[in-house]
Amino acid sequence: RPHRHANAAKHGSNYSSGGHSATQARRDSEALPMIVLPKAGKPLKQFHAVASEEAEVVRLRENKRLKDKDESTKTLVVQGMKANRFCKLLDKAQLEALFDIAEYYRFAEGEVVCQQGELGHYFFVVHHGDLEVRVNDQQTNSLSRGDAFGALALLHHCPRTATVVSKLETGLWGMSGRAFQAAMKEHGQRHMAENLRFLETVRMFDGLSAKQKVRLCESAMVIEAFEPNARIITRGEEATAMYFVKKGELSMMSGGVVNSSGILMDGTKVSQLLVGDSFGWRAMLYGEPHPLTVVAETYSELVCLTWDDLKGVIGPNVVTFLEQSFIHHILRHLPFAGKLPMSQRHRLVKAMNVKRYEADQQVDEGLGMIAVIDGEISGHKGEASITLHRGEVCTPDGTLVSLLATAAHAGGDGDPR
Repeated sequence: RPHRHANAAKHGSNYSSGGHSATQARRDSEALPMIVLPKAGKPLKQFHAVASEEAEVVRLRENKRLKDKDESTKTLVVQGMKANRFCKLLDKAQLEALFDIAEYYRFAEGEVVCQQGELGHYFFVVHHGDLEVRVNDQQTNSLSRGDAFGALALLHHCPRTATVVSKLETGLWGMSGRAFQAAMKEHGQRHMAENLRFLETVRMFDGLSAKQKVRLCESAMVIEAFEPNARIITRGEEATAMYFVKKGELSMMSGGVVNSSGILMDGTKVSQLLVGDSFGWRAMLYGEPHPLTVVAETYSELVCLTWDDLKGVIGPNVVTFLEQSFIHHILRHLPFAGKLPMSQRHRLVKAMNVKRYEADQQVDEGLGMIAVIDGEISGHKGEASITLHRGEVCTPDGTLVSLLATAAHAGGDGDPR
């Protein structure tokens, strides 16, 4: 896990740091233009399954039972899937096709259905009974008849993020991960044109080729839907993906407690997320738990991308791509560079780099421009004392530019769109 530090994109020419030093970065918000990793090709922290790959499969095999499928059961399972954040946008035919291949499982009181850290293989809908959801041995939710669960690990390509235990004798309908993933992929392909139009509005993907954008829509983009008051991510959870707001409004919340029904109580609103905004970058790229909880204010649809998704389309140099996207974002908002042709801005990007500074470390001398990606630096420009916070740039003529203000004016949480 990285120490707190300041990250700065810099361009070498005639800037004198005058004793600039990095100070402790505040990490209670993700309202950044972009988060950039140290020079590495993968997150600092990755998921590792702590149990055998077949553990869940073996457990389900032992609990598999025969049960007839009648119309009332079909209605229950289809409606349960339809209410789930991952399945809400699937049509009736797709949901019924998943029900057709569903198998029945029965668990006794106190038995584990899913174990946090294990690899997931199935998506479930509760037929009868009650279950408890635990994260790090703390109850975070409860499940009962008609509730669906288990999709996150299948679509985010990560181990189970929670343990699910039956509180009573419980019956479940389970669908294989492969069938579930195929249904989601088919849905994405049906909405290819719509997804491509949205992707064109996400500025950080301007550097992708048309072919790469198509691949991203075909194989990587998952659309998740949330009703008002639903939690998207929770403070302290392991990061599994990054999100872009396609529809709706959300709140980033600090503090509060999640009750046994999964509702956040007594949280404080830190910022708002609107269409085109993104979140989850810092936690995913730095391999840290989420620092805030995000809750839907209105019905919302989010585009979800995992690290593996990006790596599959962009290739192994994901971090370099994100660094260059941030620097392009800087240049677009600077008076002396914003009107330059793309070819000249591209050459400027090549002349810049990203460097980490620990707290109290001296910033390099002779820099022409400094842009703070994360953290804060202070020092002198000539005889004047200056402090640069995250999202601020000091240009060659000494002008301070706030990229966060630009992004906020556009309705963002700071990440480029």
